[in-house]
Amino acid sequence: MVHGTTRKQPILEWEIERPFLRELPSLPASKTEPVLYTVRKDNCFSFKGNFYSLPLGTYKDKGSQVKVVIESNTLVIHNINDVLLCKHVIDLGKGHKVVNTDHKRDKSSAIGELIEQVCALVNEPEKGKQFLNAIHKDKPRYIRDQILLVKETIQKTDRVIIDQALQYCCDNNVISACDFKSIAEHYTTLQPSKDNLTQKICAINPLSGKMPDQALVQPATSSINDYDMF
Repeated sequence: MVHGTTRKQPILEWEIERPFLRELPSLPASKTEPVLYTVRKDNCFSFKGNFYSLPLGTYKDKGSQVKVVIESNTLVIHNINDVLLCKHVIDLGKGHKVVNTDHKRDKSSAIGELIEQVCALVNEPEKGKQFLNAIHKDKPRYIRDQILLVKETIQKTDRVIIDQALQYCCDNNVISACDFKSIAEHYTTLQPSKDNLTQKICAINPLSGKMPDQALVQPATSSINDYDMF
């Protein structure tokens, strides 16, 4: 379209100017010297009013520290031995928590070892392996998170209910840790409450356990013959 002011077509002007255009030289990436930051107990460190997550296990004790280098708009974090831990884009706000969800994953054990550890918590380890191996095959990218959720459910639930939930999952081809948790919670609601199993006995007189004498007094009565009839 013809420009309203110049009365020229921009596309034609672009073709005229293009041979004379040159690329801007690339700017050297700005980089600062490493600065030590204290690691908090929740595996985070504070930088200019925001909190940035670190891989699980970075916090060792009260003196844990990391080296932070600013490269352009990115924080590059190394441990004390100069091993790269992670990178974060600098948040320009205040009071924010910048979290990489991968940092919450426990990577200290191999998947096979982790499955063995979880199966050792149930009454039927083989059935547990069958269930977890099915999840591993169906959800290989999220298997660690799935196993940790199953472990958390087992630790918080009665063993009998866990056996029932495992049996149901294996019989009905359920291959999800979230579904396993929901099934366990459902079986828990079906269990009779402990309050209903205990009969409460209340004494009439909690001080002595005996019937008070006043309760045995019979009120006086009068005969109908004592009244005049009109």
